[in-house]
Amino acid sequence: SINRYDEKITRRLFFSMVPIQILMVMCGGVNVIIDSAFASNLIGPQAMAVTGLYWPLCKVLDTVNALIFCGAQLMCGKYLGENTVKRARGVFTLDMLLITAFGIIASLMFGFCPAVAAIVCTGPSNHLFSGLLSYLKGLSTGVVPFLLGTQLTAFLQLEKKEKLGYIGIAGMFL
Repeated sequence: SINRYDEKITRRLFFSMVPIQILMVMCGGVNVIIDSAFASNLIGPQAMAVTGLYWPLCKVLDTVNALIFCGAQLMCGKYLGENTVKRARGVFTLDMLLITAFGIIASLMFGFCPAVAAIVCTGPSNHLFSGLLSYLKGLSTGVVPFLLGTQLTAFLQLEKKEKLGYIGIAGMFL
């Protein structure tokens, strides 16, 4: 069983991670605003509509990412609180493998089979379908870095490398 001291350390560790998590959510929201504004003002209203059609796929990526991210974070915190670093490293390794595999699958689907992914968002008879295919192909190269960046930012916090985490968030924001 966990003693009060271990519980206190784990609680402090997780509360120290809250600012990073808030910044990551804000970064994603700002990204959507910038993407939408860029698309509508510089490319046109149809491009804006295409970015809106992508939203369900974006939420799927975010949901799977958060599921793996939060589960790994909780398990690592538990193992670090119990001072079983080897198990925490194992969870971290599994986390990186799972998110990389998921990212590669999503990238390949967006890059080579965008029609399959696009059908989730709209039917092929929609006049925006071809634009969505192009948009997905363009996004395919950024899926793995986005997912890994999110995961690594949280683990930097666990390793007490907050400054590096904040620098990473600033880089993602830019």
